[in-house]
Amino acid sequence: NAIEIFNSEAMNVCWVFWKDNVDILPRNKQKELALLLYCHMFQKIPAARRLFIRGEIDEQALKFLDMFGYLIRQLKDYESTNTLIKTLQSLGKRHKDWGVRFEYFEPMLNSLHASLSDHFKHTYTVRVKFCMEQIFTSAANIMTGQDLYQIFKERYAGMGHLTFLNSLEQCLADQTGKEYLERFLIQSFCAELVEFEKYYKQYKGALSDTERYIISGIIVNNFLTSNAKNELNIKNIEIKHKVLKKIDKIQNNKGSSKKNKNNEYPSDLFDNIHNWVIQQIETNSWPKFKQTISSIAYHQKNGHNSRNGQGKH
Repeated sequence: NAIEIFNSEAMNVCWVFWKDNVDILPRNKQKELALLLYCHMFQKIPAARRLFIRGEIDEQALKFLDMFGYLIRQLKDYESTNTLIKTLQSLGKRHKDWGVRFEYFEPMLNSLHASLSDHFKHTYTVRVKFCMEQIFTSAANIMTGQDLYQIFKERYAGMGHLTFLNSLEQCLADQTGKEYLERFLIQSFCAELVEFEKYYKQYKGALSDTERYIISGIIVNNFLTSNAKNELNIKNIEIKHKVLKKIDKIQNNKGSSKKNKNNEYPSDLFDNIHNWVIQQIETNSWPKFKQTISSIAYHQKNGHNSRNGQGKH
């Protein structure tokens, strides 16, 4: 049965999301979403601009968005799935004739995730995103005839066997795992942890003392100042105070004409804050995140086995 190529759990989750969020939008709002999708895509694949703009850009963008809706709605209709497979193969051939290379499908998927995450900040959950990924990759597999690893090298390395769930360290080192974890943290009202880590990474990668000075100011104002929008709720105030005292000392030494290391911002200035953030994620969020992803994967696998008459093992 051709339906086995797609996952029933993923199909249902995606269909409910699309029906309750995208389909109910007025056509002008759908057009805004479609243009957002195009913007993300053209940033990632500049060469795609000439391939996907054929006529009015807003109308073409809307057709592109409608294509995803069509796929999701058709997948709910089991009787039309065989026809859908042939349609996808035909669509894949047309895309190839237009010059759409299979290497474009990964950035296209990334663009879909980015636009839906931006537009539906609360309803495009980790669960929906994971399922949308399953549907998109299966469709791309049919359209291109290419192996999934060949099409989605960066993403499939982690998503194929969910190896990023082995440990938090491995998840943070995996591009796709980190992306999913960050989305989970944001939707779990822990966005400040994600934001801090972005600036911390920038600080660690700074090449000059001037860069570190500028980024340190942002970190202090955004995360370490009382009543800041993204203030980190560090109960052990000594961790925060040590950093602030160190910065004050550096600022005071800057007034001295004598240049020495006491005048410079050390690369490890925020390491203890970073360690606290990682501890918070590991203690409060990591177990729930693992359970969320593992549960989706289990239900998908179990559903697939049940349809094949294999049942549970």
